[in-house]
Amino acid sequence: MYLHGNGNLIAGLENALEGKSAGEDFKVSIPPRDAYGEWEKEKLMEVLKSEFGSIDDLKVGTQLSAGDGEEDNLVTITKIDGENVTVDENHPLAGKTLNFDVTW
Repeated sequence: MYLHGNGNLIAGLENALEGKSAGEDFKVSIPPRDAYGEWEKEKLMEVLKSEFGSIDDLKVGTQLSAGDGEEDNLVTITKIDGENVTVDENHPLAGKTLNFDVTW
């Protein structure tokens, strides 16, 4: 279930559902700007391994929650070079066009 107009879906999909009736089937393609945004190079950060505290098993592709507890972000490890770890703060679907087959 979902409550239309409550902002529980990405904006592009919610907009595509506007005015649809039960039983309708349709396909919709949502560009990045109406989904999770464009991928931004500025959201790549290099940090020291020591910043990860007691996490010993760091691997490329690992996703972690990072932040101050009040506002946390999902980050993905994209590169490990010695003591330097590159993390990507972009949403994993940023920069991607999303395609949906919807049965309403």
